[in-house]
Amino acid sequence: LKRREGQVRDASLFVVATEGEKTEEIYLNSFQSSRIKVVAVICDDGKSSPDGVLARLSVVMKAFQFGDGDSFWMLIDRDRWTE
Repeated sequence: LKRREGQVRDASLFVVATEGEKTEEIYLNSFQSSRIKVVAVICDDGKSSPDGVLARLSVVMKAFQFGDGDSFWMLIDRDRWTE
């Protein structure tokens, strides 16, 4: 029996960068699963444009070690932004 070395986890991460500051985090925290962990990256710097949301998500992606089952998402609306 051979075991993998290092830290092993049995849940996938869904990292979601949002344009909002409050309600999006509340919505995302409502997801409950032992196999999936949703992590909200909220807008706390006033940069809510799609480019600002993507920049925050990129910082998180570079700062931590993620696994094959992890995914990264942006949660934005288009009420003030062009396509």
